[in-house]
Amino acid sequence: MFDIDAVTVTFVIVSSTGTSGHESTEHTEEQEVSQAEQTLKERRPTSTNVDELLELMQQTRDIQRSWICDSAPTMTEVLKRYPRFLDLRDAVRAKRSFIT
Repeated sequence: MFDIDAVTVTFVIVSSTGTSGHESTEHTEEQEVSQAEQTLKERRPTSTNVDELLELMQQTRDIQRSWICDSAPTMTEVLKRYPRFLDLRDAVRAKRSFIT
């Protein structure tokens, strides 16, 4: 039988990798959302990229909602951070599942 407790095993795993892995996953997700937001700011919708931009808006939806609820930004601030709300409003209306 082994006499190793869970604390020792956890310490060894975290020490050998330098991180538990959880922080790395969070960091990657933050980078993906940040990249999606940047792409949404830089690209204007065209007939060839509208679906891609809607997908990026979907990916950032939880962050959008949290930021709006927590920060109570002005409409100007919202549109500065998410300018595609203006360009894609008809496409967003067409995709009712995006709004709910």
